[in-house]
Amino acid sequence: MAEAPGNVGLMDQVEALRWVQTNIHNFAGNPDLVTVFGQSAGAASSSWMYLTPLTNETFWRNNGRQLLHRVIPQSGSALEEWTLDKDPETAFHLAASTLKCNGTTKEDKLQCMKDKPYEDVQRAALKIYVSRKASLYYEEVQYGSLLWIRGLNAP
Repeated sequence: MAEAPGNVGLMDQVEALRWVQTNIHNFAGNPDLVTVFGQSAGAASSSWMYLTPLTNETFWRNNGRQLLHRVIPQSGSALEEWTLDKDPETAFHLAASTLKCNGTTKEDKLQCMKDKPYEDVQRAALKIYVSRKASLYYEEVQYGSLLWIRGLNAP
């Protein structure tokens, strides 16, 4: 779907690297020696930054500049199984359903999701995480308007 082209977080990071290329000289930095660091999920993200063609000098929006040159990933990488959603279509519909965006088309659901406040989206993401990944070890606890995730004793 053109309105939801994929990993927007990754695209935001590419935009940040373009900003770095434009402004690094203001911080006495070298645009030909940009290093990105990440730990755990950040390590996976930083290594994806290194692998994606969106950061290459040949990508049309980069003005012939390589956006990053070195990566320091610690305790994670793009090669980890959990860095890719094997079924993004189902994930989209689950997120829409959790946010009570039950339109008849993907476009209706997407617009509804875009109209939600970020707190609702964050709460939905936590609910999905708890239900799909960690329901044996965590539980939701509601304190007023806040949703907390509490660890349970693992077997």
